[in-house]
Amino acid sequence: MKKNLKNPEDKKPREITRVGVYGVVMEEGKMLLIRQNKGPYKGMLDFPGGGIEFGESPELALRREFVEEVAMEFDSMQLIDNLTTTINVPSLASIQAYTLFQVGMIYQVNGCQYTESQVKQEFEPIWIDPKGISEDQCSNLLWKYLQTQFLK
Repeated sequence: MKKNLKNPEDKKPREITRVGVYGVVMEEGKMLLIRQNKGPYKGMLDFPGGGIEFGESPELALRREFVEEVAMEFDSMQLIDNLTTTINVPSLASIQAYTLFQVGMIYQVNGCQYTESQVKQEFEPIWIDPKGISEDQCSNLLWKYLQTQFLK
């Protein structure tokens, strides 16, 4: 009988690709962001937005995400950038380690107005000057965007 010397912990992490839509809203020099309360960017700043669900258009996905995360609707959106990033997420008690490849379609969002809906508890909307954000405070995708727009 051949002995297996490989440690099960040495397995290659799962690889996950996520395609998402994210909105940029600026008002009086401040950007609307969310503070993530779970996931790989827990405690960090990020764009409002998220994954596109099966059968959903980018516009419908971004409209749904805005209602859920910042309790806002908007009049229009315009594609301004496509960004990609990768993050290695370590294992936790209930989650196996994985590598996340994120494709982000970044939209300028205009004509925002608050709705009567409640923001999901996992998100904390915040208005912040993007020039004062450091890399360790935000998601990889947000940092990549800030470098191209505000930190030249």
